[in-house]
Amino acid sequence: MRAIPIALLLIVGTAALPASAMGLRAFVALPLEQGGSVVRPLLEHDRDADTTQLTTEFAYGLSATQTLMFALPYRIAGGSGQRAGDPMAFYRHQLWSADTNVGTARWSLLGGAVLDHDGHARAQLGTIATWFRERHEIDADLVAVGRGNGNPASARYDLSWQYRLNPGERAWWMSVLELGGRRHKGSNMTQQLTVGLQHIDGPWVIEGGVVHDLNNRHDTSVLLGMRHHF
Repeated sequence: MRAIPIALLLIVGTAALPASAMGLRAFVALPLEQGGSVVRPLLEHDRDADTTQLTTEFAYGLSATQTLMFALPYRIAGGSGQRAGDPMAFYRHQLWSADTNVGTARWSLLGGAVLDHDGHARAQLGTIATWFRERHEIDADLVAVGRGNGNPASARYDLSWQYRLNPGERAWWMSVLELGGRRHKGSNMTQQLTVGLQHIDGPWVIEGGVVHDLNNRHDTSVLLGMRHHF
C-alpha cells in the first residue's frame, strides 16, 4: 500500500503515450474525451478454481472531466451457483490536471454503486491518479465498497506501470506491470501481481497477462481482453 501515495506525488513529465494506454485491471484510469466511448470484453481464467469469467466493461465521456463506467461480470465456465456477477457503475470526476509542455498528470474522484443479486445497491467511493512521461505511465486507484444485506465492506487498490516497448512505430507494444490488493472486512488482504502486454493499433487494443496471487503461490489466473475506442 505504500506505493499508492508515492504514485500520487510523482512529478509530471513529457506526455507521449496514447490515450488508450492503461493497466489491465485498472479500467477506471482510462481517459475519454467528450462523446468518446470504449467497450472491452475481458476473459479471466482461474487455473486453481478452474473457472472462466467474462467481464464486459463500457465507458462513455460526458465531458473532458466527467466519465460514466459500467461493468458486468458473468461466469461462463466452471464453478457452481448463479453465473451472473454483481453489475457495477462508476462516475468519475476529474478534479485536477497539470498539462504542460513537460508533462501531464491527473487526479479524479470516483463514485458509484454495486448492485447485488437481490437488487440492493452498495455504494462505491474511490480515487484515481495518473502520471505519464515519454514512454512511461503510472496509474494508481483505491476503491472502497460499503457493506449491505449480508455482504461485508470491502476495499481494493491497483497500481500499474505501463512502458512503451517500440518508440517510433505506428502500432504500439506496451508492457504492463501491476500490483493489486483485494480485502473484505474480517479477512486478510489478497495481494496480486499482474504481468502483461498490450498491442495498440488505432482504435483497437488487444491485451493479455498473467495474474499471480502472492498469498497463494499455486493460484494463477490468465487475462485476455480486447478494446475498441469509438
